[in-house]
Amino acid sequence: MPRYLVLLLMGWALGLPMLAQVVDRTNPIEPDAELPQAMSDVRMSPTPADDSIPIVGPSEVVNGEGIRQSTPECPHTEGWITFRGGGRMFYETYGNPAHTPIILVHGHTLDRRMWDEQVAVLKEHYYVVTPDSRGYGKSADPEEGYQFTHADDIIALMDSLRIDRAHVVGLSMGGYVAGDLLALYPHRLLSSVMVSGEIASSWAGPSTPKTASEVAKEKRTRHAWNKNDDAYRRSRANSLVSIGGSKRERMRTALTAIVMDWGLWQVKHSTCRIYYARDAWRQFKASPPATPFLIVYGDKERKQGYCSPMQNVAPQGQVVIINDCGHMVNMERPEEFNRVLMDFLRGL
Repeated sequence: MPRYLVLLLMGWALGLPMLAQVVDRTNPIEPDAELPQAMSDVRMSPTPADDSIPIVGPSEVVNGEGIRQSTPECPHTEGWITFRGGGRMFYETYGNPAHTPIILVHGHTLDRRMWDEQVAVLKEHYYVVTPDSRGYGKSADPEEGYQFTHADDIIALMDSLRIDRAHVVGLSMGGYVAGDLLALYPHRLLSSVMVSGEIASSWAGPSTPKTASEVAKEKRTRHAWNKNDDAYRRSRANSLVSIGGSKRERMRTALTAIVMDWGLWQVKHSTCRIYYARDAWRQFKASPPATPFLIVYGDKERKQGYCSPMQNVAPQGQVVIINDCGHMVNMERPEEFNRVLMDFLRGL
């Protein structure tokens, strides 16, 4: 019998309701097992300094499942969380759950596998969580017209895994998400690492919903999709490789395999405001967080000496530019990226 069920039975037998809330993360959860209510129905509210900033609010988890654990020395688990209102997120964890958690958030058209060369290093020292965002990888597609944000999904995942605070690392789309989390949930972060993307301050957030005419136009255009799916995916993969530096070919095979598995939901449907973006930027300026953060770019996107606007607001932020490198920093130059990341984390 799984340990958490034993704890639940003890709690009921002894009349101690608090025991019914204990779940041992170090043991795998049975496949397809429904989690106790204390974990499966999570609601938390962000605490913005400016109450006028509208917050969508954390995605509400209605069920969580976990399967498979490999070795006691370095456990590997897989699981899903199901959100109220549609959506099912897949995630993997690596390493000892007693270690400091670090969450790796992938980029658009990609999935959790883009972090493989970071997981190999981090899992010896951290509890590594690699989710597939809604609409990517093994996660379910979003429901068209339903408002959610990727940042709130990460908070819901943290709540489901009983993670109070974590380091968050994101690239491109994941970088925007890491920026949103830094602005709106600094109390949940140990640090934020934004790679090839920061707070998307020029984009509209959920406080500015798309108009009916915008949504109708998107639906007409995207529902009439007439391109060859695989050709479009291949073009996307080629574009990510082509903007790299002299070592760009090292990532072509792995990156192309990931992009070719992309379901294309985002280009065939009308999407909601998935980033807090301008709302996050307004909050960031109104209440600058003390949370440490690092911004990383390849020099094909930002030149040496680049100063992020975020540093003008929160001077504790650091910027590192990796030479001879493009957008996919962690895949193109993994050794340099891993060194930069580990140096930052160890210096906190």
